[in-house]
Formats: sequence, C-alpha cells, structure tokens
Amino acid sequence: MPGRGRDSANDFWKHEPSRSLSYQQVGDQATALDSPTPTLRMPSRMRTWIITAMVALTAPLCAFAQDTPSSELGAGYSVALLRGEYAGWTSYPGWRVEAVRYVSPHRGIAAAVEGNYNSRDDGFGQYSSRIHAFLGGFKTAPSLQHRVMPYFEALAGIGHFGVSIRPAGLPTTYHDTANAFVFEPGAGVRVAMTSRLAFTVGFDATVIEPWHAIAWSYPQLRPGVSVIYTR
Repeated sequence: MPGRGRDSANDFWKHEPSRSLSYQQVGDQATALDSPTPTLRMPSRMRTWIITAMVALTAPLCAFAQDTPSSELGAGYSVALLRGEYAGWTSYPGWRVEAVRYVSPHRGIAAAVEGNYNSRDDGFGQYSSRIHAFLGGFKTAPSLQHRVMPYFEALAGIGHFGVSIRPAGLPTTYHDTANAFVFEPGAGVRVAMTSRLAFTVGFDATVIEPWHAIAWSYPQLRPGVSVIYTR
C-alpha cells in the first residue's frame, strides 16, 4: 500500500515507474519450476564477481604500489542505469562522494555515499524516484609515481529506495520506501593532474540482494567521473 515503508526492495520495484523486475517475484517463479524446495546456492555470476574482486584486491601490485598516499577524498557525477521489465533502460543522474584510508601499499578501506534521481510526467501522473546507497569496503591503492593507474573496488552496504507518485487530477501524493543490502564491485582508471589532485573514470555494478540469482541479471550499472584530493 502506498504511503508505508517496505521491508524488502522487491516490493518497492513493483511501484517503480520504470517497471523494473521484482527479483523475489521472478526468483520464486524460477524456484517453483525447478524444485519444490527453495535452495540458497550461490549464483555462478556472484561467485565470479566475488573471486574477481578478491584476486584484484589481494594481488601483489608491487610494481605500482610504491609511494602510496595516506588517504583520499573524492566527489563526482554518476548515472545509475536501471533495466526495466518493459521500458528498457532508465537513467538516474546523481552524485557520489567517497573517502579512502590506505592501510597498506596495496589496498585501502573505502566508504562511499551515492544519490541518484529520476522524475517524469507521462500524462497519467507525476513520478519521482530516489536511490541512495551507504557503502563500505576495499579499494586498491594507487602509486604516486605513476600518472595513470587502474583501480578495483568491492563495496557493500545498505541501499535506500524511494518513489513518490501523484496521479493526474488528484491532489494526493503517495510515497513508498524500501531498504535492502547491496553489493557493488567496480573498476576504473585514476589519472593524476597534480601532486594533490586526480580524477577517476569508473564503472560500478550495484546488485540488490545478491543471494537471489535473478539479481545478477538485473544490476544497476553506474558509470561516473570523480575529482580526487590526495593527502
């Protein structure tokens, strides 16, 4: 029912104007077809992403990880691309801020906050959607001796999703919200401009409730650009 918070992000997407697939709904249908008893096996795509992230974050990048900065602060622009059930891809422009504390020559502890938004009016009503994520995890360390460096990160945390709907001709606006665990691996390139400033071009994939196999087929894709201050 509109106007009341949800415990699962799957209920939220049933009301989302881009008509994104409900992971739980599709997952339940697939389970019912395959077996009368639900299973909790890790999807193969999830295993691949996790193994890739672990290898990237634990690889001995000795040739690059010399003269590592102690910390970084960054802010930039990102776009969340959501694949809908009928409407194709919907873009959610927004922002991202991040902080990294490097604890070794090879990796650091990262925290990030993201916000993305979409509004439209299709003649039947006005729709406003919001996506926020509060994330923490690990990120590979750059080297101050190299101007261009690749990076990898593996973040996880809480996603907060909201939608407001005002049907045409009615004075009432209905609101719905949901929270869910999200996993966000990513990679990109860091380019140093000065000894203190750099910019990054990155690409992340946000997976909502990754224990559902269908979630790995419908991630939120997030290209973005950030300006980084290095200490």
